[in-house]
Amino acid sequence: MHSSRKQLNRLGNLQKLYNTRIIVSEARYLEMKRKRDESAQNLREREATISGLKQERTDLFRYLEKPQIAETPYRVERMHARRYWLEYDLEKDEYYMAMDRQDLEEAESNLLQARHEWMRARKHQDLVDQQYASKLRDVSRSNDRRETEE
Repeated sequence: MHSSRKQLNRLGNLQKLYNTRIIVSEARYLEMKRKRDESAQNLREREATISGLKQERTDLFRYLEKPQIAETPYRVERMHARRYWLEYDLEKDEYYMAMDRQDLEEAESNLLQARHEWMRARKHQDLVDQQYASKLRDVSRSNDRRETEE
């Protein structure tokens, strides 16, 4: 009887431990999910910026093809300078987009790992809960038998 109560206490302590692990792993999972969502948003914003720059570059090329533009050297110079900076910005954003993709892949990997840890903690908690309930039933039956014998 005494060992059964010890086992119940140990199982109760395990329940508390796994409950804490669930709370911690769930918080980590939610943080990883937030980071993944943030990375995905950053990538979408970068893609929109690149799309806008490409459109602006296309519009600039069309504008430069117009014959009246060639009439003023100052205007041509300004348009070529603008084209240079568009190309620079486009190249820079494409470089950072590759980094954003890597960040997203890493965030998704971390999210999967955090989810796995959370599910594992929940599974362990369920097993300990079942063991605790089973042991509690055994102790209760043992107490009932002892009372009927007395």
